[in-house]
Amino acid sequence: MARNTVNKNLSKLRIDGIDDDTSPREVRELLEPLGDVAEVSINSGQVCLYALADMAYKDAEQATLYLDGTHWRGQRLSLTFANRGSRKRWLSSQNWKPPKDDEKIRKDQSGSKQ
Repeated sequence: MARNTVNKNLSKLRIDGIDDDTSPREVRELLEPLGDVAEVSINSGQVCLYALADMAYKDAEQATLYLDGTHWRGQRLSLTFANRGSRKRWLSSQNWKPPKDDEKIRKDQSGSKQ
């Protein structure tokens, strides 16, 4: 997948537990064995440094399954799906994953019948 590709089918992962000298290239190298990686950025929050990575949903799900809770460069990683909503920066639930397309359709159809 080409870098910097805008694709609404991508999921955004938040990777917590990275060192302050971690580069986007290193995060990309960590994730690429698990799938195609689009854009990677390093960001700082109020008390922590984290990476954001865009991947296809299934690849992001694989990365979360295999890497969440593992140690990398001496740090314990935490991978979560990032919320793309405009009002909240991140969802509080660690188990949140974007609905698959068929789940969205069912929810939309059931909501329109009310």
